[in-house]
Amino acid sequence: MLTDGMRLGIQQHDVIGAEFLEELGFPAAVTDLVRYHVEAKRYLVTIDENYYSKLSEASKQTLIHQGGFMTDPEVAAFKNIPSCNDIIQMRMWDERGKDTDVETKPLSYYKTMCRDYLMKLSKHPPTP
Repeated sequence: MLTDGMRLGIQQHDVIGAEFLEELGFPAAVTDLVRYHVEAKRYLVTIDENYYSKLSEASKQTLIHQGGFMTDPEVAAFKNIPSCNDIIQMRMWDERGKDTDVETKPLSYYKTMCRDYLMKLSKHPPTP
């Protein structure tokens, strides 16, 4: 998506990402973090004016295309998601992940982490 010559990412990347992870076998505890991270941004800007001021310009632009500030019913619905607090925490980490001064581990580290997690699940599938 382009706005004023600025590349803002892919629309519905939250849904696309969550469905991709579901197809790989990740459980809802993980996929919900991806599925609702955009809604978490919308929620946080609605309830905390300081959160909005800390967003990058690109994130402020994407917010417009993602539905903007939440209505009261949307806030209530988001708060009723069982993993709401985890989703908010992930959103906070998402924002911290945009700090270019932080040294990150190579992608292979996270790839191994995900593979190990999925292997653990396949050996010990969760009980319903």
